[in-house]
Amino acid sequence: MDSEKINNEIGRTIANLKASVENSNAWKIAGGVFAALSFVLYVSAFPPFDSAFSAYVFAIPACIVAYMKSLSLRAWNVITFIFTYVAWFVLLIWIRHLDQPFGWVSAFLLPLVVAGFVWPWFWALYSYMPSNVDSVCTRGGKILFLACLWVALEWLRSWLFTGFPWLLLAHSQWRMCANISLASVGGAYMVSFVIIFFNLALAWYCINFYLSQKARLRGMRPDSFGASRFVPEFYAALLMIFVGAWTYIARMPGPSDFSGYLRVGFVQPDFAGILKWNGNLASENFRVVERLSKALKNVRPDLICLPEAATPPSFPMFFISGLEKYFENISKQTNASLLFGSMAYFQDTLGKDGKSAYGDGGYSQNCAFAVSPELGMESNFYAKSHLVPFGEYVPKWCAWAIDSVVPVGGIRPGDTDTLLDLKVCGSQMKTGVMICYEDIFPSAGARLARNGAKLLFVCTNDSWYGREAGAWQHAAHSALQAVSAGLPLVRASNNGLSCAFDKFGKMAPAVALRGVDGKIYDASEGVGVSELPDMRDADGRQLNPYNLLPLKSSPLVNDSGSIYFRGAGWADLPIYKSYKPTLYALYGDWFAYSCVLFVVVFLISRVFFANKNAGVASYKNA
Repeated sequence: MDSEKINNEIGRTIANLKASVENSNAWKIAGGVFAALSFVLYVSAFPPFDSAFSAYVFAIPACIVAYMKSLSLRAWNVITFIFTYVAWFVLLIWIRHLDQPFGWVSAFLLPLVVAGFVWPWFWALYSYMPSNVDSVCTRGGKILFLACLWVALEWLRSWLFTGFPWLLLAHSQWRMCANISLASVGGAYMVSFVIIFFNLALAWYCINFYLSQKARLRGMRPDSFGASRFVPEFYAALLMIFVGAWTYIARMPGPSDFSGYLRVGFVQPDFAGILKWNGNLASENFRVVERLSKALKNVRPDLICLPEAATPPSFPMFFISGLEKYFENISKQTNASLLFGSMAYFQDTLGKDGKSAYGDGGYSQNCAFAVSPELGMESNFYAKSHLVPFGEYVPKWCAWAIDSVVPVGGIRPGDTDTLLDLKVCGSQMKTGVMICYEDIFPSAGARLARNGAKLLFVCTNDSWYGREAGAWQHAAHSALQAVSAGLPLVRASNNGLSCAFDKFGKMAPAVALRGVDGKIYDASEGVGVSELPDMRDADGRQLNPYNLLPLKSSPLVNDSGSIYFRGAGWADLPIYKSYKPTLYALYGDWFAYSCVLFVVVFLISRVFFANKNAGVASYKNA
């Protein structure tokens, strides 16, 4: 009896101490600091930090704070919104380099827009984080709801307000081929789902462990505090990761499927975005592009890729006489096909489409073209369909901001996903194109694959982003596009990041071209380029011809390891004989739609049962 009294007294003392701690300011501050840790881990998961593992644990501190309720709902909402905004301000700070004052305005406002799609998840987390009184089914339903809600918000962000699905959670894994393999099944959305579900499941596993230890210390059974010996959610999360790894292994081709390498040359003219509208630099731009392209002849490329607006926009295709011959001459002299981006000007017979940079009666488009040594300029070309708001056009609801548009403004969008008839190594290879930021939209590459593309080409001018994290973040989207579509992808940028991905999302090793002086070749006058042999070791691994060391996956970089430089280079992209359309290419955003449907059904059921319980309570009270 005495021992029972002592235990009761100890229990009351612990309860009083806990209550006093939970009501103290220190407890609230600790909750705020712990929640902030989630956002630090969230930011660190993406380029330029690239801590992919952080993505799998970033939400755990926030989940624990939401479970403990160490912050009031009001304080939680304010703090998490501020942290969400700050996190995205840090991730998007590079956008300040855009044309001023639009750059700094975007740096402050765009994170606010993105936060509007990310913060609601943390708001829901506070209300729907499982508790120790929930049954296994209720707890599993809440975790599944929160995981689906994250995907639903990402899906909404991909099309609402013109769409800006920049850095979905899946893109934190862009360097981890096994981790992104599920994109071939459900797109980037499925990869995001697995990551956030693992966060929630691991958070509950930690909470369950805490409850179990708490019960043991008091000499009680674990289920007295809602703990259980088996946490099915955690093992379901592990199973998802295992399935992802198995999908990657199962898709790997055998030796008989390998058909060889496509040697892709890259040209980086490195003209800052706004300088391309400087007429005085036009001749230099043409000279640099031609010299860099022709220098690649010494490494015998099958294909040479140039960036978006490779030549000055004030010299558009179909408007400047001789421009087609300019590219056809490069193709013939290098004996390689070309893929490049260029502005194009078209006569408008109706004359009712407004003004363009070239006056009334015509319009301009941002296009991509293909050239082959045998056939010259292909008749098919692709016109960019998803234009950059406030960069290439001004939305009608913001016509008052017309003066803020940079010089490229006033472009008409294309209306079809035209495939380029690229001729490489004597055979046709249908090529799907994504210009500028079109590759950030998860379904873009899969749609092109569904239309018959066998190669994806991303041409961009990331020089607008400055020399910070923007180009790296942008490239992460290309890796997911390759996996989602199940197609190889080549990427050419004005000054970085230029690279090639195989259909599994693995980046091929790239080598920067050097002059006879041993330095990175930058099209300088009087500097030549020697012809280089194709060097491989006994295992078939490509060797760097300049130092005979095995090459590792890498974009085109200079001696200091920077992607930002003027130069050229090449990469050997592995090509496989068999092509089987991915599930995502066949069925599109089916997984995202499923998540949206589950969220809607879950919320409706919660409202229905809440009303039903309220009715029962009223009847009992009566």
